[in-house]
Amino acid sequence: MTSQRIQELFKRLERNKSLVLRTFANVQPDGWGKAVHGKPGAWTLRDLLAHFVSSERMLLKLSKDIAGGGPGAPEGFNYDEFNRKEQETYRAHEPEELVRLFGEARDSTLEWMGSLVEGSLDRKGRHPALGEVTLEAVLSTIHGHILLHIRELP
Repeated sequence: MTSQRIQELFKRLERNKSLVLRTFANVQPDGWGKAVHGKPGAWTLRDLLAHFVSSERMLLKLSKDIAGGGPGAPEGFNYDEFNRKEQETYRAHEPEELVRLFGEARDSTLEWMGSLVEGSLDRKGRHPALGEVTLEAVLSTIHGHILLHIRELP
């Protein structure tokens, strides 16, 4: 049976997925280019959604590494550079495709979490921004990272 800690993380990530899908479901075609912060050079709604896709995939890969006893993010990982490269990777994707890709990426995270055992959550590894933390903290940051950005929306 899955532990209560894992179940709680799972539920938070499920609710978080629903929030993202609801947030982007009704964006009109001309809204995708709107700046998130209202500042020149700021990410657009479309860029933010691409960021959600890339960060979800990267944090799942990192989580799997930590769960397997690996170090997590490489030492000196530059997440600003990662974000820049990932924006280029997803530049040609239409917003509707990004919504689908986010849903699939989150589903992959949730499916993988079903294989976790209680002790896995206490394994430690490097998070790109937070340094050495537990796997439980990494999984919590997946949820928190989305909330942080959603709160920035105009």
